[in-house]
Amino acid sequence: MPRILKKYTTIPQDLYVNRAADIQLKNIIEDMQRPGYVLVARQMGKTNLLFNAKRQLESKDRMFAYVDMSNVYKKERECYQNIIDCIVEPNDDFLSDAEEKIDIIREKKLPPHKEYMRSLRVILKIIPGSLVIILDEIDALKTSDYSDKIFAQIRSNYFSRTSFPEFENLTYVLSGVIEPTELIQDRNKSPFNIGDKIYLDDFNKDEYLTFIEKSNLKVSNEIIDHIYSWVNGNPRLMFDVCSEVESYLIDNGEISTGIIDDIIHTKYLTNFDLAPIDHIRELVKDNIDVVNYLIDIQNNSNSKLDDDLHKKLYLFGVVSSKAEASCLFKNKIIEESLNIDWLNSIKSTHSKKSQTLPHALGEFDLQNYDETIIILESLLENGQNEKDMETILYFLGWSYNKIGDYVKAVERLSYNFTDSIVNSRSKCISGISSILNGDIDTGVANLRLLLESKDDFSKHNAMLNLARIESNNENSLALYEKLFESASNPDENSDGVTNNSFCCASLYFQHEIYVEKGHISFAIDALNHALNYSSNPESFLLKFSLAKISSKNVDLCKEIIDDIVTQNITFEQGINELGMGFSPSILSNFVNYSINEVNHEYFLKLYNYIQSKLFKSNKDLID
Repeated sequence: MPRILKKYTTIPQDLYVNRAADIQLKNIIEDMQRPGYVLVARQMGKTNLLFNAKRQLESKDRMFAYVDMSNVYKKERECYQNIIDCIVEPNDDFLSDAEEKIDIIREKKLPPHKEYMRSLRVILKIIPGSLVIILDEIDALKTSDYSDKIFAQIRSNYFSRTSFPEFENLTYVLSGVIEPTELIQDRNKSPFNIGDKIYLDDFNKDEYLTFIEKSNLKVSNEIIDHIYSWVNGNPRLMFDVCSEVESYLIDNGEISTGIIDDIIHTKYLTNFDLAPIDHIRELVKDNIDVVNYLIDIQNNSNSKLDDDLHKKLYLFGVVSSKAEASCLFKNKIIEESLNIDWLNSIKSTHSKKSQTLPHALGEFDLQNYDETIIILESLLENGQNEKDMETILYFLGWSYNKIGDYVKAVERLSYNFTDSIVNSRSKCISGISSILNGDIDTGVANLRLLLESKDDFSKHNAMLNLARIESNNENSLALYEKLFESASNPDENSDGVTNNSFCCASLYFQHEIYVEKGHISFAIDALNHALNYSSNPESFLLKFSLAKISSKNVDLCKEIIDDIVTQNITFEQGINELGMGFSPSILSNFVNYSINEVNHEYFLKLYNYIQSKLFKSNKDLID
């Protein structure tokens, strides 16, 4: 019996089994409209998924460039140059002209993002078809200080298609083991929410049987089912256990279910030091919230699996992406490796998380504003150095603003911050908080001081909020127009993605004034213009607004439904800081409107998507 299940670096084509994620990734690559983001725990076949897509989809009209991001460069420019080199060097037979032009661009010492954009444009004008850039291990960027700029640049490549049509032939596929939002360090920047998430789950029974057939493992159905009862389709466990079975068969000729049990206990449930079990236990051990939840589940409690906890457990490799009301371990090996005795021992020795500033900022990133406030107030009470004091007061004020305690927000932001940007932004948040608390005069006075600020974020927020509370429509329009002019012509250091959001908001709110004045054609022009600056969640609101005032309302409703379904728009992408996007309340309004505008087939398409993708239960849907 020849040995087939060897220790491969990547799975060969004759052993590879397609899953739902392969189809989703293929569709994303062929559509070329949005980046794909493969989000999965380690040892789930992520890199094999990417290599298989390259193997299957690469052609003379579609070129792939694979970039391993785990080698983190110190500087943003070096990171961009490495991506470009990974495109050019394997293809220098027909990209030699591009290489010379790129060298000339690099000699000019342009800002890193401009050098990257120009280098990409050179490549895209030479290659005969499309380019797919795969950025694997993207979560390694968390250790850099430029991750925000990389994500902003990826977004910019898609939004630049109007100005530079060659970017129609470029798309990205990213992969990592943490949520994209965790890689955004500057909390004032827009989240990376334009990508389609690809969840890579275990093999189902049919896919497992296909693997058994391809591996030419000659065992009985009893043995096949017994292996599956342990591994439940986990890729790494399935391959390694089957490899052990193959070795045993070569040496002994036949195998029993008892021998398989012995193999699994010896290999995984004695020292717990083999992948993926060792990694899963390390991740669980370091997260007391997960430990407590798993203890509750094993004690048969009805602990709720909220979204944040589900994401952690999925990315740890403990549950599937579809786990719901209670945590059902992915398989028996993982369940037994996370047994109640071990969990209790971890809990008893696990010291409470230290209340530190990084911990507080981490809670802020997770939008746990109440927890952020508890930690920061405690740090404030214990006394801090001047630099940390400013950070603590700034994020305290912002957190109080987020939970609606505007009095406390103003109080904490009244400090005289020495950092010019923090000082501007604290005045901005304080001004908005004062207005929301009814102290209009103080809020307006604070915001007016920022209209000439050098910090675009503060200046643009001031313009937007002053325009929104202005009672005179003409004055509001003037402010919105000034906002659009500034945000659409930013300086090189400004965040292009955030500025696009301000442009979009400015034009949307202009449309509202035009509708109020009865100038419908102006309103339609403003919304159409806003679409050039919008992300997918924002475009939903814009197109819905267009449908309500346009003669093409039926076509627009159908287009919106197609967008929602094909682009897989979710509430996760949500409402941005400027109040625009995709939310349950706005969707509810659209449902009530579109039911009278589109035919039954289209409405059913929308309803089925909402029921299957946006709500966990019919009760949530009805609510």
